[in-house]
Amino acid sequence: MRGDQPLGEAGVALLSSRLKKASRLVKRAAKGDADGVHDLRVGIRKIRAALSVLEETILGNGALRREDKQLGLLFRALGDVRDHDVIVDRTKRIAKQRRLGKKGLRGLRRELDARGKRARKHLRAVMREQDPVQLFARLGRRAARVSAKAGPHGDDHRVLVRHFASSVLVRRYETVLAYEVVLPASLDVLHRLRVAIKKLRYAIDFFGGALGRLASRLDQPLQLAQDQLGELHDYHVGRALVAVVEQQRKPKRALAKLRDVEDDEAEQLLAVFGRSWRVIAGGKFGKTLSGAVQDQLANGMRGSTLALRRAESAR
Repeated sequence: MRGDQPLGEAGVALLSSRLKKASRLVKRAAKGDADGVHDLRVGIRKIRAALSVLEETILGNGALRREDKQLGLLFRALGDVRDHDVIVDRTKRIAKQRRLGKKGLRGLRRELDARGKRARKHLRAVMREQDPVQLFARLGRRAARVSAKAGPHGDDHRVLVRHFASSVLVRRYETVLAYEVVLPASLDVLHRLRVAIKKLRYAIDFFGGALGRLASRLDQPLQLAQDQLGELHDYHVGRALVAVVEQQRKPKRALAKLRDVEDDEAEQLLAVFGRSWRVIAGGKFGKTLSGAVQDQLANGMRGSTLALRRAESAR
């Protein structure tokens, strides 16, 4: 992707590449392989991120909303399996480290097994109904058709990547910054902050080819914060599950100890995220973002004019 390239052309090419990559991940995910589920989920997230940028810019009016809804169903089914796998791994780790008795965690393990079977059964049903490979192919064709018909309206002459990148990135960064007035916050609010950070991070990834080397510098602190908030969310989900088991069965000392360890680790993680937040909300990150937009996207005026003429001729 280049700053002087028509956004429709560049965006559809990027989307097509991501759809092909996701198609190659379907078989492993369909078998329930943990890494396959995770990889396909990441692939779908990147596809939806590209759709989000395109609908925010050249497409609009929910042109691909139906396809995005279908992707969302598959994404959530994959997420349920992934959440189960994460909770199981963390429970095993803590039980081994703290030497928690197997008998005391028996009820939790049964509940986890039942939930895991339901999640994988639901995923198989969704994949049979949706057929991800066909969904990806259909989405690619429709995105290309819709993009080919898209064009500026009235006095809005924006066509090129660099015409849109600045407003998309700055707007999403402003959404992230707005959370500074509510921090520290509840886990529900932190989850919404994580979503805002992901949207900014994936917009940077979308325009990464045009942003150049500065894209990776912007991505690193965002990825770190996203991972930390993701772990906090996992603790929240696991904590709720322990509470359910404690209500259903006679409280066990092992469950109480597991809950205390998870609470301690979540508190430590929250403190670590505070440092990550100061980096993102600090002036240095904002200057890097502004510099990336100005240096990488606002140059090449002559090439932009030629690309614009080509785009107008094609229409």
